[in-house]
Amino acid sequence: MLMVSIGRRAVMTVAVLLVVVGGATACAPEESIDTRPTSSTRPAPPTSSTLPTAVPSPPQLPELSFVPLTISCDEVITPAEIYEFNPNVSGDVAHAATEGGSRALRYGGVTCGWLNQTSRERFAVSIVQLEPGSIGLARDVLTATSRQAGLPGLDSFFRSTASGGQLDLLSGSYWITIESADFLSPADVHPLVPLVTDRFF
Repeated sequence: MLMVSIGRRAVMTVAVLLVVVGGATACAPEESIDTRPTSSTRPAPPTSSTLPTAVPSPPQLPELSFVPLTISCDEVITPAEIYEFNPNVSGDVAHAATEGGSRALRYGGVTCGWLNQTSRERFAVSIVQLEPGSIGLARDVLTATSRQAGLPGLDSFFRSTASGGQLDLLSGSYWITIESADFLSPADVHPLVPLVTDRFF
């Protein structure tokens, strides 16, 4: 009888343990998974390098009356003058029409380019000769689209372009544009101004 009693107790004990363990297993809450994005998966905010930048557009010009120019680039700045300015600078055989150059060709002018053989920096000079009534129209456009460059004795304007910086000069009947990808302010252009203005202004 003692062995039977012990056996029954053992069976009951095992049954109770199974119920407790099973109940604990059934009642345990399921572990939740955090599906929120972590710092490594959140999209990065746009930076200044990824934001689109506006490209300046050329000013819209009215129809201007002009006098066709028949001068060569060696007459705009002579080889002797450019050599004295910087012996490393010479005519740019690969010169492509810039914003000012395209405008000069439209109005019967001339456009020329020079290249620094050491630094590979380029600059261009474009000249248009306008009829007296059209100079005032050109001045109005430059006043509305550019800032004053502050050159003494000259109507001078500077603006940033899609390809760099551009200095526009008006005097008498001439509209002269000097531009380069390396011009960031009027001060960058000042050394070149006398090479052109001494002849045309």
